[in-house]
Amino acid sequence: MSEAAGSQRAQDGAYALGIEMMDRGETPAAVEKKLVEMGLTPEAAKGIIASYSGATAQAESSDGKSQIQLGAVALGLGIVGVFFGSVTSWLAVVVGGANVAMGWSKKRRAP
Repeated sequence: MSEAAGSQRAQDGAYALGIEMMDRGETPAAVEKKLVEMGLTPEAAKGIIASYSGATAQAESSDGKSQIQLGAVALGLGIVGVFFGSVTSWLAVVVGGANVAMGWSKKRRAP
């Protein structure tokens, strides 16, 4: 494995860990500290936290329309894949259907 690939893998792991920690309710300061301990620069750690915060704020402010659209695309591609014999396409059907259902639910609850 090249050094660049190893570095990218470490960054991906740090990103995943940071997201997992924030999902569990850890404070941004604790997440930043852990990511810096793993070797990320403070700026990179703050970027991960900002990215997560922005994504969650956007998801919470969404009225469900984008989730329905994304789910419909995944569902459609999954159905086409199943039609052509791809067994793994069932995952896209399930995920797409679930996203459409969650989006409709969110849209109905929105004022």
